[in-house]
Amino acid sequence: MRNTNKAVFCSALLSLAACGGDGADFGTAAQGDINLSITDAPIDMAEAVTITFDQVTIKPIDGSPKQLQDLESTTLNLLDYTGGASELLINTADDADDNPVLPSGDYEWMRFHIATASITINGSEYELEIPSGDTSGLKLNTPFTIPADGVAYYTIDFDLRHSVLGPFTKDGVLGEVFYKLKPVLRLVENEAVGVVTGSVDSTLLASCVSDTAVYVFEGSDVDALDDIDSEAPEASLTDADAIEPFMSVSVSPDAGDASFTFGFVPAGKYTIAFACGEDSADVNDELVFQSVTNIDVLAGESTEVEL
Repeated sequence: MRNTNKAVFCSALLSLAACGGDGADFGTAAQGDINLSITDAPIDMAEAVTITFDQVTIKPIDGSPKQLQDLESTTLNLLDYTGGASELLINTADDADDNPVLPSGDYEWMRFHIATASITINGSEYELEIPSGDTSGLKLNTPFTIPADGVAYYTIDFDLRHSVLGPFTKDGVLGEVFYKLKPVLRLVENEAVGVVTGSVDSTLLASCVSDTAVYVFEGSDVDALDDIDSEAPEASLTDADAIEPFMSVSVSPDAGDASFTFGFVPAGKYTIAFACGEDSADVNDELVFQSVTNIDVLAGESTEVEL
């Protein structure tokens, strides 16, 4: 991808063992590139979730970490990229001098270094605290592969509905209000995902007196569906709390049937269900799932569901 003229010349003159003048080894190890985008599953409470990225670090299994600093975008409102929309964060194939040459092969993790983050609720902006975001960064321990002489196309899903906790206060009840981001991140290969679209019948929506949402669960087991309780105290959980939502989105009961879209869903078998009631990441809520349906998501295709 980025062989220099000198390296090409050396490869053509294999008989010259000293090519390079100083005995340097201009080896022919395969290289590749990565194209990485950002998407989001929306959060109900906020008008904006704004994050400024410093850099992204990726770690080959057999090599030292590579720091990618030439970002296509730096400051993003994640709520602008929901329902299948995304924004390009990194494209090392543009030959930017600030990005290192990437060896092809298997990688074991990537890390997002974040300079600032905030959340806007009811017109007021609050600090969004991200543990180690500006030091060690948000680490995603998901393996991925960069092909030889090719480009790996991936998307990161910041699932804010599962991730934002709060409000909290600093220095007591009258202190400054802030929120925390306990990130739920997913890395998906763009060529291996599909889209799920659908609608919720107005009669079903009318049966609810509080929040309404559609949930997607991995697999086909309809007997162990759980709410979002990543922060719930262990003492409040039961044996039935087995399968947390893979994705979820609120739907509006304002008028008629409510539509929904889930983007970047990896191909596979899923259970999709409707529920009404407040669902918080730090509380073990009691939700009743209705209109439960099994679906198959195919790569590159859209699956339509009516609930």
